[in-house]
Amino acid sequence: MISQDVLENIAHPKLEIDLEKVLINSISGGDISDYFQQTLDDVLERAQLVSPSIIVADHLESLIDYDNNAYPATSSLSLFTQFINRIPAGVFVISIGSDFQKSDIRLKALSEMPLIIDISIPTLETRTLLLRSIIDDLSDVLKNTLPEKYIPDGRALENQILSQIAELTSGYTARDLKSVCRQAYLLKYNDNQNLEYAHDSMDIVPLFAKLTLSTKSLLTLKDFRTPLQIVRPSQQIMFETNIPKTFWKQICGYDSEKAVIKRFIALNSGKSTKLGINPQSGLLLYGPSGCGKTFMAQAAMTECNYNVIQLKTTELYSKYFGQTEAHIRRLFKTARSIAPVIVFMDDIDMIAAKREWDSVDSSGGLQERVLSTLLNEMDGIESRNRVMFIGCTNQPQNVDDAILRPGRFDKLVKIAYPSESDRKAIFNLASKKLPLKGHIDFEDLAKKTEGFTCSQMDQLIRETGMAALRENLSSEYAEMRHFKAALDTILSQLSVKSVERDAEMHAINAFENDIEK
Repeated sequence: MISQDVLENIAHPKLEIDLEKVLINSISGGDISDYFQQTLDDVLERAQLVSPSIIVADHLESLIDYDNNAYPATSSLSLFTQFINRIPAGVFVISIGSDFQKSDIRLKALSEMPLIIDISIPTLETRTLLLRSIIDDLSDVLKNTLPEKYIPDGRALENQILSQIAELTSGYTARDLKSVCRQAYLLKYNDNQNLEYAHDSMDIVPLFAKLTLSTKSLLTLKDFRTPLQIVRPSQQIMFETNIPKTFWKQICGYDSEKAVIKRFIALNSGKSTKLGINPQSGLLLYGPSGCGKTFMAQAAMTECNYNVIQLKTTELYSKYFGQTEAHIRRLFKTARSIAPVIVFMDDIDMIAAKREWDSVDSSGGLQERVLSTLLNEMDGIESRNRVMFIGCTNQPQNVDDAILRPGRFDKLVKIAYPSESDRKAIFNLASKKLPLKGHIDFEDLAKKTEGFTCSQMDQLIRETGMAALRENLSSEYAEMRHFKAALDTILSQLSVKSVERDAEMHAINAFENDIEK
């Protein structure tokens, strides 16, 4: 978008080449090199006729994509280099590519194009200026295409609101910001149009609340909430993460643990501390299975309004040599470009497993290479300002010691079995969802469920409802006897798994003892 705006202000004739389209057409045409060469020759001939002129070559990175199986002498990049060498005086070439630095080493070594300008992700100040410019331009464009009486007034947006929107759009490019603003305009336009059509059928009282002294409706920060949910940073597309919306009010108990997590997020909000120290950047939640570690991480990521990238074990490993490490490097490069961001690693013991030097690795050293790449990216020489890490595991004893040192996952929070007060809070919350009749002794239930995990508490409440339905399919409420029947069922299941639970807790306790030493 920026390159197009710059080119529009250049007075010289411009001839554009979309290299991606040319290569696609050349494949369908048969001989790739002949078609590509002919296209470049035609453009050069036309450029000489209107000299001085500029040739704009777009999608430069596509040259590499089509060269993987080509011979060096007939590769598209070689032909393009020869084309640049034949450029006469008075004809200039501007090449445009996305992520030019990682495309290929040969692109960086092109001596024919010595000047490389990296247009990076807009900063907070730049996003504020871009938003003002985009909103002003959209106001003028929409006036020529839509009925003016329905178009919201975006020019009246205060700079304070624009700054708030800019803070919520970390990692957004100029094109992303334009999509957000367009969505906000169109949604507000539809609301204004529907409001007028509904005058006859709607109650008049709510309409008075919408009256203003202005003849046009105004864009507000609220109008941008939905577009920001729809339009995500384009840099994040290849690492799309769908974290379920979870809020702290949905999590009962664990007050001290929640306070630690909230403080961790607050200290990494980008506000400099008076002491001039860097806050901890890695948070590891560990504890028995089913105690809500992932649930708390989701709540933290939902309420902080940061970008989120999840390092998924299912998508991490590749059968091709070096692809797994490359995937990690791309993920962290994307994270740095869209900061503030949280890199979420669930089941981190699967990614950063403890190295066993005396064992035989059947994977050919893949686990060591993955761990080494992860460690280098977490505290490498490149800046990772406002890049946070949250990891979850129920086997902390299997996590490599190197990843727990300061600068990586240096804040450990144990999510243990819920206490008696936590369990009572869970029952109180359940009573708001599950219709109950008669006296329900939550204190007695909280005492009898000692050693239950959060997931087992949820299972108990669900089983209570099922017990009521098994008794009477038309039942509309549950009683204390249904809780007792469900509790007996869950306790019988726990007795079978008691050995596994004891072994898990023993391993976690051993891990904590090692950390204290």
